Amino acid sequence: MDRWIAASLHQVARTGVLMLLLGMLLVVGGMLHLPTAHAQPYQQQGATVHTAAQNGLRPRSDIFVRGPGGTLWHRGWEDGVWYPWEDLRVVIDAAPSAVKGNIFGAIQVFYLSRGDIWYVLVQVSPTRPTTISFSENLGSVPGDVMDPDHCGIHGLPPWGFCSSVSFISAPAAVTIDDGTHVEVFALGGDLHHMFHRWFQDDGNWSDWTLLSVANFQGDPTAVAWGGHNVAVFTRSDDNHVYEKIYDGSWHNWQDLGGTVLYSPAAASWGPDRIDLFAIGTDHQMFTKWFTNGQWSGGNGWDGWSPLGGYFVSSPGASSLGSGHLDLEGVGADNQVYHSWWGGQWSPWTGIGVSGSFSYAPAVTDSHQTY
Repeated sequence: MDRWIAASLHQVARTGVLMLLLGMLLVVGGMLHLPTAHAQPYQQQGATVHTAAQNGLRPRSDIFVRGPGGTLWHRGWEDGVWYPWEDLRVVIDAAPSAVKGNIFGAIQVFYLSRGDIWYVLVQVSPTRPTTISFSENLGSVPGDVMDPDHCGIHGLPPWGFCSSVSFISAPAAVTIDDGTHVEVFALGGDLHHMFHRWFQDDGNWSDWTLLSVANFQGDPTAVAWGGHNVAVFTRSDDNHVYEKIYDGSWHNWQDLGGTVLYSPAAASWGPDRIDLFAIGTDHQMFTKWFTNGQWSGGNGWDGWSPLGGYFVSSPGASSLGSGHLDLEGVGADNQVYHSWWGGQWSPWTGIGVSGSFSYAPAVTDSHQTY
């Protein structure tokens, strides 16, 4: 059965800098400030996922996860066939994020390693072993970006630049324009500062920029949902899911409810459509969706619908196009489970390897030509 439908992506506008708050905001002199917060114990279990599609001949899905030995593992599905798991032998410290590259057969995978955000370009094929063709270190947070009042050249003593601050979360990545524009989000240092960086039209990366200061309690995830729209999701220290959208300017964080164990995952199958997934306190998968300008879901759990299963980390999600979703999660036996939507949800199916995984999977869908 052909369950794949092509979709198109749209261009994301340049992002600005705002300091926003998940909980109560103090407004002083027209600026938004966060009250002093106590950092909570942190679990690097976040999902970072992206929706992608290309015109081509072969429907394909690729899954990346932190596996045995703390390295990046990959498994691909193409045209009805699952290929074996592969150890790509890249050491990562948290869940990866995967987005479609601008070259057929290429996937950009972002990850945390020793406090820096890195990315590799992974070449996939049904007839050749998966290979890594490029690697780049996107670095840590410059001290003057983390604390401009004390580390910037115009700040208080000591003048000059403080040392760089390590990232603490898994990254989230989102791409549009066939992979030519990429946005990356991550939490730095004290778990209260979210930063982002983007690949510019001139072929260079921007500097790391402060996006928000708030009480985060998990990794971010991001998705493009048409036009100039980007949505970033996270779990706060009240264990609710929060959303921050860009539709020409960045909006305040919105509380989407629920009481979740891990960070959420999101996918979009077209303009003005977002599907959001999270794990409830009973370890079951839940979902809600955004369409026609509003969020919908079930009647309970603040408007979330249950999807069953039992999961021990954040999920991963992606879409090939309108009416299609792929959803992955790590089960109680520490193997990856898969379900897909094509009018209704399929049963959860284990796709291995039992006892091997504990971190969230990252998923990309595409149509490939080789």
